[in-house]
Amino acid sequence: MQHHRPARRRLLTRVAAAGVASLSLFAAGCSGGGGTTALPPAGGGVTSNGSGSGVPPATPTPTVKPSATPTPVATATPTPAATPTPVPTAAPTSTPSSGGNGFACSAAPVNLNQPYYADILLAGDVPANGGAFALNAQLSRWIEAKFVPSAPTPTPVPTTAPTDVPVPTPPPARPMFVYSGTYHIDSATAPTDGCFTLIATTDGSHLIGYPVSSEGIGYVNTPQTQVDTILLGSGKISAVALNLSPAALPANGTIALDDGDTGTISVQSVQTQQLPLSRVRSLMNRVQGHR
Repeated sequence: MQHHRPARRRLLTRVAAAGVASLSLFAAGCSGGGGTTALPPAGGGVTSNGSGSGVPPATPTPTVKPSATPTPVATATPTPAATPTPVPTAAPTSTPSSGGNGFACSAAPVNLNQPYYADILLAGDVPANGGAFALNAQLSRWIEAKFVPSAPTPTPVPTTAPTDVPVPTPPPARPMFVYSGTYHIDSATAPTDGCFTLIATTDGSHLIGYPVSSEGIGYVNTPQTQVDTILLGSGKISAVALNLSPAALPANGTIALDDGDTGTISVQSVQTQQLPLSRVRSLMNRVQGHR
């Protein structure tokens, strides 16, 4: 019995070889020359990487690029504000009281309910450019008084000030010597220390409307509270010995009252000022009001 198996095997081998050759030519035509490119098997097999192993290439692990670390921005440390050095407050000084006479007084304030020679009113003549004071006893007075607490005054009802008030004309003024100092009265019942001011015309002429060229006033420093003044008595000035030359200061003099008490006057300084006549008249009216 004859076997045809070898012949058939050879035929299949040729057919397979021819098929492989055809596939190779087709692949070469598609690749445009160059090497042989293997086609992927039907059904989505693994593509050869040319090593012939058939193992799929390892998928590269994506490298995660670290994000750039932001450079920290330095935060400026706030400079603490400089603590201001407190300005030392000057210790308050006592405010001189006018004594009710329009002049400041630096003497110690008087005590309540105690008698004082509260006003010493002088009128007289002083030569041009200064010299010895010549007393006019008829126009010179002393006033004794004491100060007591006053009851609170009711609050005044405010009134509307007129808006069409004319500007007053400045009063005429004259050059005057203004002497300043203190006075002291020795007394068993009314010992007094106060301030003293005297004005005199620089040329020795009389004050307008008065028969003297100078006038002075001694006054106490009234309490810095609301007080009432109680008049205790008044009298005349008996004598004054005082030289008021501007070139010979300080000057010390004496004073005598008609009730027997005596005292001293001390003048420390002088100024030359243009004084309005209204101020001169206010002093003279005060003198004449207690004649």
